[in-house]
Amino acid sequence: MHKTDYRLCLIISYVASLHIFCYAIYAAENRQYVVVQGIKWRFPDKSDIAGAWEKKEEWKYILGHISVAPYHVRGDFNGDNLQDDCWIMLNDDDNKWGLFVLLQKKSMDHYVFKVLEYSNIHSAQYYVISIAKPSKNAIITACGKGYYECSPSDPKKLTIKNDSIYFCLPESACQIITWNDDRNVFDLIQISD
Repeated sequence: MHKTDYRLCLIISYVASLHIFCYAIYAAENRQYVVVQGIKWRFPDKSDIAGAWEKKEEWKYILGHISVAPYHVRGDFNGDNLQDDCWIMLNDDDNKWGLFVLLQKKSMDHYVFKVLEYSNIHSAQYYVISIAKPSKNAIITACGKGYYECSPSDPKKLTIKNDSIYFCLPESACQIITWNDDRNVFDLIQISD
């Protein structure tokens, strides 16, 4: 039997409109996990390095930024001057993976946002994340480039106000995940197809 180390356990009321979930972070079997809505998500470790995650120079070049790992980035995503974390996390039990943002609170606890979840699609190791730094220069989005018709919720241009997250399938599509102050959620905006 393995000893479980409950280093941080924060219970947050589930608020559907904010995508904030009850969670607990713990370590077991030399791995770290986050339990979100009763589902155990695992932080990647060295044994998960495969696919695009092995091609460090390739993903650094594609995204134009130096990242510590292709599955983890750190930045101030909501503009509160606290360092937040974004992780691609794995769920071994259900063979799925997701992208999570842990927004730091002044109390050293976190708000956890499940930005997206995939199952029955490429493995997580096909995708990489990196920081998109704030800029006054607008980025033309995929619909703005004419890749598809823009819906009312699709911006043609995007100006990054806070640190944001590139979420990319190398040599294919990229999205920028950016904080929406008006709705207190993360928006996924397609920038290439």
